[in-house]
Amino acid sequence: MQKYINLAGTFDADTVQTGDSLRVELFAIESDIKLKERSISPIFGIGIGGSVISSMEVVGGTVYFGACDKKLYAVDLENGKERWRFEAGDIVWDLTVTDFIYCTSYDGCLYKITLDGKLVWKYRTPDKLACKPAVADGKVFFVGKDGHLHALDDLTGKLLWKVVDGTPSWGDPEVSDGIVYIGFQSGNCYAVAENGEVKWKFTARGPTGNPVLFAGLVCF
Repeated sequence: MQKYINLAGTFDADTVQTGDSLRVELFAIESDIKLKERSISPIFGIGIGGSVISSMEVVGGTVYFGACDKKLYAVDLENGKERWRFEAGDIVWDLTVTDFIYCTSYDGCLYKITLDGKLVWKYRTPDKLACKPAVADGKVFFVGKDGHLHALDDLTGKLLWKVVDGTPSWGDPEVSDGIVYIGFQSGNCYAVAENGEVKWKFTARGPTGNPVLFAGLVCF
């Protein structure tokens, strides 16, 4: 029996996330479809080799995303044609796109890639990375299973500093006014200045994840 998922009509998260033996299609659908319409016709569909768990970002008419087949994809938003693909060592978890692409992978690496798919640098950690990197003021911030908040020089990819918690984090760092906020499985939520100084640490009763900044509050 052919294992095939049509993402236009299937929203079962347990099914979509199933293994790398599945062929998955990425669809683009018009956003102004009326609720009463029973049939939905994609603008285009493109086959990829594994489930998509990363966010998708659109820059300059190209949609960028990572997949469980260990690849980062760039797809033309007008015609659905693949522009290029970049292969990492494991699942591409998430990405941030500015003038470059920054993506994390289960292979423990953070990659900086040009918008045409060329590697600029990569930084290796000893364990899985599963966060959306934050880029601000010439620095790249990210966390992972190794229990550290890392800060890299955006130009060189060299480590500037790191804050050690000792437990994994699957959250996404949030940067505001020169302060990096991040939570860990220990329950600790940190506010760290861009020079690596810990401004404060709050310990919750359970694991903390993605901090959200709202009206002068840090919510997690």
